[in-house]
Amino acid sequence: MAVWISPSSPEFEGMARAAAEVPRQIANANTLFNVINTLLFIGFTGWFAKLAERIVPERKPAEGIIIEPKFLDEGVLRAPTVALQQVRLELGRVGAITLSMLQDIVPALRDGDRDRLDDIVRRNDQVDILDQEILNYLGKVRGGTLTEQESLEFQGLMMASDNLESLADIVGTDVVSLARKAIDLDSESGAETRKMLAEFYTTIVESVELTVQAIRDNDQRAAESVLMMKEKIRDQSELLLARKASRLTADDPDYLTLVRLEMSFVDQLRRIYTLAKRTAKVALPQVLAQRD
Repeated sequence: MAVWISPSSPEFEGMARAAAEVPRQIANANTLFNVINTLLFIGFTGWFAKLAERIVPERKPAEGIIIEPKFLDEGVLRAPTVALQQVRLELGRVGAITLSMLQDIVPALRDGDRDRLDDIVRRNDQVDILDQEILNYLGKVRGGTLTEQESLEFQGLMMASDNLESLADIVGTDVVSLARKAIDLDSESGAETRKMLAEFYTTIVESVELTVQAIRDNDQRAAESVLMMKEKIRDQSELLLARKASRLTADDPDYLTLVRLEMSFVDQLRRIYTLAKRTAKVALPQVLAQRD
């Protein structure tokens, strides 16, 4: 086929004609291979993702190493479509760790479990390491030749990695700090406030869970669901902040401190949703991703 689509050089004969035509045929054959290879992989990326998750063993990190990447295979760097899919799978791991950190905050706070808070901080360190490994791997992918679509996917995955790292940092630093201060207080909110906080927290956890699904599986429907949560999250947070602001006239110093901590907690959860929303947009076509 490469011979058929390559221009001929009838004005030459013998070796001269071969010298003019063969390089074109080789170049076109290479282009055809890349195009066909990309088209084939596009149709099977979801299947390959599930297969890779099953057959790639969970490696135990060497002694002294906190965590190592599982899916960043340098053997596929010459096939950018496959390499970028491996990045998605590794981002799925990062997202799962980040989600587990967020899910453990309220149980740790409820039980006064400082050890669990310390473990959340350790998991944040794991996210930092994997984020750097992903960026290093993406740098190697960028060293090859990318199609326009692959370049867009490359940029999106780099942004997703940065956003997930920032999200984990909010949980492992800012939210953990608030939880530690709240544990030390000899005061608690009323039942209605606790219920509202729990509902808001559950909504934020759901948004992060959907975001991880959107990035790992390139799931547009999950990404759209994250964006559709915007109004619900805004309404829940505004009701909570208005309720807590009305309590700032209380006389009990411990209770006032608790109110301020809870308001800060709501603010941090809103920041987490903002990052989740930005991350989820990576799985959307550009026209949809431009929506706020």
